Amino acid sequence: MSTADHSKFLQLANRLITKHGRQIKFQKFTDVPMDPDRPWLGAGEPIVELEYTADAVFLPSQGLDLGIKFVTDEMLSRVDEVILAAANQSLESYNVIVDNSVRLAITWLQLLKPGDLSILYAIGVKR
Repeated sequence: MSTADHSKFLQLANRLITKHGRQIKFQKFTDVPMDPDRPWLGAGEPIVELEYTADAVFLPSQGLDLGIKFVTDEMLSRVDEVILAAANQSLESYNVIVDNSVRLAITWLQLLKPGDLSILYAIGVKR
């Protein structure tokens, strides 16, 4: 474990993402049975179980080298866009991002976490 204080990098990520990004919503959907008394009939409309609003920056998924392979070429080939968001809260449980009423499916998340401090998420999304 690193004993270095990386909190200044979290502050820098927050400041730059807030300055250059835009607000999006992270949503976690849950399937609810169409008929709770007969769940074998299948799921009804999914409902939003959890929602979190945050600032994020959108990046193109092609021709990008996020540092020294923060994400792999194979990861980039599976998504339409890459989003950077400060790691102020754990985002692992979310499966959808809403950007200006457009829903984007989260394909993968990659966390930059030196030591015990989570700093930045790179998030791959598909339309």
